[in-house]
Amino acid sequence: MRYMTAVAVTLSALSFALVAAARAEAPPVAAVAEGVTFTAEAKVTALDLKTRAITVQGEDGKTWSFKVDKKVQNLDKVKVGDIIVVKGFTAVAIALKGPKSGPAGAEVDEAFAKSARGQLPAGAVVERVTLQGKIKAIDPKTPSVTFEGPGGQVTTVKAKDAKNLEGLQVGDDVTVTLLEGLAVGVEAPPKK
Repeated sequence: MRYMTAVAVTLSALSFALVAAARAEAPPVAAVAEGVTFTAEAKVTALDLKTRAITVQGEDGKTWSFKVDKKVQNLDKVKVGDIIVVKGFTAVAIALKGPKSGPAGAEVDEAFAKSARGQLPAGAVVERVTLQGKIKAIDPKTPSVTFEGPGGQVTTVKAKDAKNLEGLQVGDDVTVTLLEGLAVGVEAPPKK
């Protein structure tokens, strides 16, 4: 549990830092920042270490089986009854580009972490995609912003509140930063 909490805190801190960095790249005239987090758990009901096959039961009672990639270390530490915890987030920041922001383009950054040898398996990944583009449409009813990025790729991003779209106009040059993070870890079942 401590490892997953540390990973979740690290992911949250990194997401806020990346959103702040996206805003700092070009002083925004207007900005939108949205985020969603989630947590899910599944109980290990069967495990075959030789084939690396695992069966889990979700909180909804449904079961599914899959093979664990060889990159996952310490699978031998997992036991039937252990809990797999998945925590994740998605965040979006849209900022108007300043006059010296540069041409349209795209940039992708990733960060990874995994458990040390001898610990229960755990890992985390955060990906940041930054796109330079132009607003093509604003829909205050949905509310959402559609923008065209490099190579003519069109993307629509939803906002939680139409107020977050105030100050944006069709034709504005924007920097859009999309963040996604996922942490997966195995925890021993709670002691009764």
